[in-house]
Amino acid sequence: AFGLVGWQRFGPASAMAQVQAADGGLYRIEATGAVALAPGDRVAEGEVIRTGRAAGSVLELADGSRLEIAPRSELTLVERGRDANIQVARGDIIVEASDQGSGHLFVSTDDCLVSVTGTVFSVKHGARGSRVSVIEGEVHVKQGTQAEQVLLPGDQVSTDPSLEPVPVADDVAWSRFSEAHLALLKTELASLSRDIDALPRPPARFGSTLAGELPADSAVVIALPNLAGTLAEASALIEARVAESEVLRAWWTRNMSDSEGEADLRSMIDHLAAVGGVVGDEILVSLGVDASGSPSAPLVMGAIEDPAAFRKALTGEVSDLSRELGQDLPLRFVDDPAQAEGGSPTAADGAENGDGDAEAGVEAQSGDPSVTTEPDALWVWVGADRFAMTPDPVAMRRLTGAGTLAGSAFHGAIAAAYAEGVDWLFAADLPRLTQAGLAQAEPDQGTAFEGMGLSSARYLVVRQAEREGFTDTRAELSFEGPRQGVASWLAEPAAMGALDFIAPEAHVAAAFVTRAPAELFDEMMGFMDAAEPGLRNELEAAQAEADLDLRSALAAPLGGEFAFALDGPLLPEPAWKLVLEVYDPAALQAAIEQLVGRSGQALVDLVAEAKSAAETDGDLAAAQPIEGAALTDLPRLELSQERVRGRDWFHLSEVSSGLSMDYTYAEGYLVAGASRAVVERALQYRSSGVNLRTAPAFDQLLRSGEDLNVSALMYQNLAPVAAPVGDFLADQAGAMQDLPADQAAILGSAAAGAEIPATLAWVSALPDKLVMSGRSDGGPLGMGLGALLGIDRLMGGPASGGE
Repeated sequence: AFGLVGWQRFGPASAMAQVQAADGGLYRIEATGAVALAPGDRVAEGEVIRTGRAAGSVLELADGSRLEIAPRSELTLVERGRDANIQVARGDIIVEASDQGSGHLFVSTDDCLVSVTGTVFSVKHGARGSRVSVIEGEVHVKQGTQAEQVLLPGDQVSTDPSLEPVPVADDVAWSRFSEAHLALLKTELASLSRDIDALPRPPARFGSTLAGELPADSAVVIALPNLAGTLAEASALIEARVAESEVLRAWWTRNMSDSEGEADLRSMIDHLAAVGGVVGDEILVSLGVDASGSPSAPLVMGAIEDPAAFRKALTGEVSDLSRELGQDLPLRFVDDPAQAEGGSPTAADGAENGDGDAEAGVEAQSGDPSVTTEPDALWVWVGADRFAMTPDPVAMRRLTGAGTLAGSAFHGAIAAAYAEGVDWLFAADLPRLTQAGLAQAEPDQGTAFEGMGLSSARYLVVRQAEREGFTDTRAELSFEGPRQGVASWLAEPAAMGALDFIAPEAHVAAAFVTRAPAELFDEMMGFMDAAEPGLRNELEAAQAEADLDLRSALAAPLGGEFAFALDGPLLPEPAWKLVLEVYDPAALQAAIEQLVGRSGQALVDLVAEAKSAAETDGDLAAAQPIEGAALTDLPRLELSQERVRGRDWFHLSEVSSGLSMDYTYAEGYLVAGASRAVVERALQYRSSGVNLRTAPAFDQLLRSGEDLNVSALMYQNLAPVAAPVGDFLADQAGAMQDLPADQAAILGSAAAGAEIPATLAWVSALPDKLVMSGRSDGGPLGMGLGALLGIDRLMGGPASGGE
């Protein structure tokens, strides 16, 4: 029946396939050269078929199977009775095999044979070997004398062990049908990821008794939520969904269960669930510093309700982990943190394990100082309502030092962060961390530290919490007294009119407001004097020679408000814009014209000097071409001006590189961009009132009641532009090599942002602190729990591999 269908479709039996698409070039290779094929042409048995360097081609086989061929691939179709064999010499193919009836369809390379029936799979063959990836159905792969391997959806095998596995989505990304191939798998994985992200998380914490019980010498404090329950629920959900779905089950079997790293992840979740179930809602980590300024080993603390249950769970899990790793993990319990220097196991400690004997790899301690310290031991103290553990007995003894954090200014800063709600927290007592290092630093390093304004820095406290589906991050850097140095350059919060020139659909935007730029120039000169005393004299000499005072010409006319954005097409040139607040446009423009004129004169002077030197040396032949060559090769600025409908437009270009920009002055701002069209659109955003400030994507990232009076902000919403770029790269993978390197880099960078959630971060510069806040619509660290567990990676994240 299938042979009759093939005869009806393609005519003579020797015609094994018919061309459906021949985009980018499809050729039959003959002794006399290459013959181009077109849709409708037939492909006979034994003919060598080759694709061009652009988009791939599609053949329909006589049995109804579809064969998609990637760019720069070569193959031959061979028929043996009712069987067909696609012999791949090089390149990539994707086969959608029909039901073969009594016949068979094979794909062969020089190192493997693939047999199929009613399935969708890809074969990639290159100099280093072959890789077979299955999208639907079942595939059998035979390599030499090795046992035949059976692959299911999501499975992948390579003939060379050095070929690293890649997501199946990456292997078929070049296909024009890639979305259809992966639709089911992507839908199921996306649904699983969403369900995992929707699992209830531990609620934000608004206080911590344990934080006050940390050692008084704590220089760094980290507070983490107890995620053991959430991770266990996520693991159970994954197992349930994998059991329900054949596609997920096959994918998971290949990508998770057999992976050493993922096995370790599952083991870690199991261990965390066992111990985390008897621990409170948070884990605290404290680090001190020694006399040299080096951090101590971490000291971990947590709350417990049942000391015996905690001790039993911990010893049991460490014992299991020891067996899994094949090595002992000594566990040393102490009755008193001050005794963390030596000891010996006791029968009572062993009895608590349930059988009267200490478990494998676990030792208990009572306080015998004659026993030497074990460098790899984990030291544990279990109190009535809390525990502490550390790999270093010195860190354990910190609990018996000079009191606790409670009542200290550092603890007050931590408590203030908790009052706003905390999921994750990091706090640092900066003087403790920096004093020892600064005492040993070179004088110029201390001067630079002071110039940055960090010598008066007191505490850095960073907290993160989820609110209404968004992740809020807040960092506060406080100072002893008013901000100084570079830390004082940001002005106090103000309304930034420069944002009015930015498109509502901006991909990236940044804006900030500073103190008077002339003041900042004076401070920079002061830093220059301290760092390099002779440098100011050289700068002043250069200004005198150019008859230009940089402070009065460039700094004084500016108003201190700056903005930059990418808010238009990325290709062929990124549509960037720059907005500067200007108090005195005439003075600034005069300074720009003077600089441009000076650049031209400097070039003339340089050429004259080079020509004179050549003539002085008697090299008249070399002197002749110097002038013409220098004028084209050396940097030179050009400025032109045009008045259109009452507005002055300026075009500034650098001749040798071809870089240029257009700008104009409007309503107290200099508005510059990659082209006049970009600047004209910026003016329209300002006049219409439809701009970034009013954009829903921007507004929803602001917390309720948050106002735009800030000192600096950074916004990105790359996903809308990155997703189409990613689709373009998938469709035009072969054509990417023909793009200029800079454009290919822009496309690659943009595509990488497709999975990054929209993010807004801002800084409020207050008299004695810098408060940095941020909000994204992702989970912790900008990722949902599904991403943290690796589900998003399975959907086609970056991976290495290839030939």
